[in-house]
Amino acid sequence: LKYDKLAENVETLRSLGATVLFGVDAARCDACTGVAKRAPLERVLFNFPHPGSGINDQARNISSNQALIRGSFQACAPLLAPTAELHVTLKKGEPYNSWNAVAIGKMCGYGVNRCTPFRPELFPGYAHRRSIGDEHAGAAAAFAPNAEIAGARTFAFGPFASR
Repeated sequence: LKYDKLAENVETLRSLGATVLFGVDAARCDACTGVAKRAPLERVLFNFPHPGSGINDQARNISSNQALIRGSFQACAPLLAPTAELHVTLKKGEPYNSWNAVAIGKMCGYGVNRCTPFRPELFPGYAHRRSIGDEHAGAAAAFAPNAEIAGARTFAFGPFASR
């Protein structure tokens, strides 16, 4: 099982008062009743977005990831409180730099409030996992080193209207 502590993590979140939803498409979260009824949202975290499509063609892969990020910005917009932030964490380097998340955010009406290094220690038990569909998803090396995410950054986006 790829996420062997799923049940434990869900229970911990719920015990802290969090709502845990499954099957939510980030690019269509505004159409999800479970999400929409909780609006306005103060903060949305999207750590290491990836559609998991397993596209080998780099240009198509980049385009697929840009569409996911753009769709997420657009879908979150009507759900956010005026001072809310949408956090997007991306690995450093290519192809992630080519996803142009900051430019896409700007086109969708968001500016970067700050950019900070991703700190996995803020997420107890965090370990990098490869995308679903990756042929190495079950390999021990895919679960191990947080070095895999060294240099990752979290961009805290806020809507221009809130500035």
